[in-house]
Amino acid sequence: MKKKEYKISVIIPVYNVEKYLEETIESVVNQTIGFDNIQMILVNDGSPDNSRELVLKWAQKDSRVKLLDKENGGCASARQYGLERARGKYIGFIDPDDFIDESMFRKLLRAAMTGSYDVSYCGYNEYYENTKKTKRVEDVLGW
Repeated sequence: MKKKEYKISVIIPVYNVEKYLEETIESVVNQTIGFDNIQMILVNDGSPDNSRELVLKWAQKDSRVKLLDKENGGCASARQYGLERARGKYIGFIDPDDFIDESMFRKLLRAAMTGSYDVSYCGYNEYYENTKKTKRVEDVLGW
């Protein structure tokens, strides 16, 4: 049986982020690129909080959400672990305390496919939890 292929695999390392993880997952699940085009890989890096259980709850209700468990080795090793198991043509990385605009991956995918590029990038918004304000940061690669 052939394994499902995706346009994008989004890899999220998970360690002590249960406070933020729900919003992060929702922001990826709600992407507007099409239901079957996105795979979400959350790599539990030995997190001692309830992050793992939260991901399992999401995985039960959405087949695109996949939980991988590994021994704690840090953020970079968790990303690499997910990368080795990703099935998307393109790869996206999100920090577990970040959330994204619902059209972000659709726009990045369109840019990559239109120009036949291997990489596409964008700016981002910084959210300040203490003031609840957001600041736009333009893409720095274009400078």
